[in-house]
Amino acid sequence: MEPMLAEPRGSPIVGRSRELGALLRVLDDGGPRVCFVYGMTGIGKSALLNEFGRVCRDRGTPVVSIDCRAIEPTERGLLDALHSAPTPGLDDADGRAPAVVTIDAYELFRIADPWLRQDWLPSAGRAVRLVVAGREPPMLEWAVERGRLGGLEVLPLGPLGDDEVDELLRVAGVDEPDAVAAIRKVGAGHPLALRLAVESWLAGGDLPAAAAIPRVLNALASSFRDGLDGPARRALDAASVVRRVTSGVLTAMLNEDADDALERLSGMSFVDAAADGLVLHDAVHLALAERLRSLDPDRFRSYRAAAWHHVRAQTHSAGVRELARSTADLLFLIDNPVVREAMFPTTAHHYSVEPARPEDLPAIRALWAEHDPPEGAAVLDRWADLAPHAVRVVRDRSGGVAGCSVTCEWRAIPLSLERDDPVVAAWLAHARRHPLPPGQRTLVHRRALAVGTGEAPGPVVATTMLDVKRDYFTMRPHLGRLYFAVADPEPLLPALVTLGFAPLERPVVVGDVAFHLAALDFGPESIDGWLANLAAAELGIPRSPLLDAGDRTVDVQGRRVRLSPLEFGVLEALHERSGKPVSRVDLLSIVWGTEYNGGSNVVDVVVRTLRRKLGTSAGRVETVRGVGYRLR
Repeated sequence: MEPMLAEPRGSPIVGRSRELGALLRVLDDGGPRVCFVYGMTGIGKSALLNEFGRVCRDRGTPVVSIDCRAIEPTERGLLDALHSAPTPGLDDADGRAPAVVTIDAYELFRIADPWLRQDWLPSAGRAVRLVVAGREPPMLEWAVERGRLGGLEVLPLGPLGDDEVDELLRVAGVDEPDAVAAIRKVGAGHPLALRLAVESWLAGGDLPAAAAIPRVLNALASSFRDGLDGPARRALDAASVVRRVTSGVLTAMLNEDADDALERLSGMSFVDAAADGLVLHDAVHLALAERLRSLDPDRFRSYRAAAWHHVRAQTHSAGVRELARSTADLLFLIDNPVVREAMFPTTAHHYSVEPARPEDLPAIRALWAEHDPPEGAAVLDRWADLAPHAVRVVRDRSGGVAGCSVTCEWRAIPLSLERDDPVVAAWLAHARRHPLPPGQRTLVHRRALAVGTGEAPGPVVATTMLDVKRDYFTMRPHLGRLYFAVADPEPLLPALVTLGFAPLERPVVVGDVAFHLAALDFGPESIDGWLANLAAAELGIPRSPLLDAGDRTVDVQGRRVRLSPLEFGVLEALHERSGKPVSRVDLLSIVWGTEYNGGSNVVDVVVRTLRRKLGTSAGRVETVRGVGYRLR
């Protein structure tokens, strides 16, 4: 596993004493059990949450802090995070002293909101308190159910007042009247803008004219960067390209030791030390990445390509928990708006998805009857009767039914639906003609409908697709195929093609509607291999040096060259870690197996024969003195 950085810094915050006091009320006997903090990006939610955690620990109250940027966005991801940091009080349902769970960046976990509210929190000990921070207020159902949950406090964060701004500037050492006035004007009470303005002024950058906060943040990020020396600018540019900064990925991008760069980055106030690496604040992250993309596209691409190679090498050696981080890292490198919107929606999270309850079914059946022919609605009714676990409801903020979907794993489909549903029958015929390798599993997304708009693209249907993404993570690394059905594929064609969906041979007619079917085969490496290939195609990276594991051949100057099992194993191991030195000891372990007791010179012998077969491409297998070999 790649070395990580320290836990988040715990320095006291300035100007949020009232809000901190409100959070601390969850520790009181008569206080609320749950508190939601929300506000725009950069307003200080994470800083407030970190300070709250520090005060709790100083008082002796156990705290588990979860950052949704660093976990798999599923129920399992949150439970794994809780179990990896066992805390007295969380495991004791009858504990008298409170214990606290804080959840940051909740917008990334919002799709699982009903599970957190209905399942996890009621099952947690009554002593457990929950403090959540995100960009949007909680779903209305939290307020409706506040009595059952043990009380609710909702805390919106707004700009700092003038006195608080002056205190922040005093703490930062800014006392020149002209600088104070300029920073107060441009920062407009926004904590991140104020910190950036202070750092930009200290670095010698020019402060922009006052404008809307997003434009101010962009200008301040560029101004601060321009005030740095060359090495610091390079480190910041590289950091803007990746989701999280670790020593390994920074070394890969800068092609030099990362210790100095990491130290420079960690001292910047808009860079936080999270559980899985350094993280730039979202607004600054975006501004710096867009600047680099516009002004130096070649360097932007080279950083992304180097990061891709590093992440791919990490993915191959990652454990189950680390896979979620590697997947998120790969997703961040994908620039295609279709893929990014599918996995990181920019729309507000106004909806949640959960298994349908019996009381939801009349509204859901009415939705099917409105948008599907009678024969189609009858088939979906059969799904509700025979496979109720597959029917999911989309709820709006008030808890009302905004839409529905029918999604489940193939092996959970009742056999009778293969006869009753022509769509399932067509999928089954395709699966028999194109069987998956042993151990791989199939997910089906049978229908998605929104109130008023049916299957037309929109926020409700997008929410159902985001819900399917949770299934991706839950079934990894065994998910091999996704089946999909839609009556009108035209609006979705660009996205389906980009994502790799292949249409089935012919539509299936249900009643008077022709449903178009498609299959997405993820490949032998499941979700991670699929995402890596999407990113590689976008970056212009060959999916492989045309290695074919089936016949152990490699493409050399357009011709197929057959390799011995050991030659192929060495080349494959080097390719999976492209650009990184691989020691002879590691090659022995990977290719020969951990039980091999022979000398390491056997690696050199195999590399010599491999190079002969590679001919004019032999130079790609480089010798790294004192270490081993590297593929470039």
